[in-house]
Amino acid sequence: KSDSVRLEVRDETGTWTVYNAYAQPKQRLDLNLTVVGTAELDMYVNNELLNSTKLGNEPTVQELQIPNALPSTAKVRPSP
Repeated sequence: KSDSVRLEVRDETGTWTVYNAYAQPKQRLDLNLTVVGTAELDMYVNNELLNSTKLGNEPTVQELQIPNALPSTAKVRPSP
């Protein structure tokens, strides 16, 4: 018996459906997705939310800072 399967992605650009069709139980679905920032993939079977998976996590400003970075006024001399 085939079930109705819908996959939706939520990211910083909005919510969009990436798959909406019938599938057999345990059927493998291969998808390549490009998301912007933090994203979640929601899987619905017969219109019931079965799973929500985090796909990406936009780093915070603090995580973007490089530890032990040189101040902007520092000069670096190349090795001889």
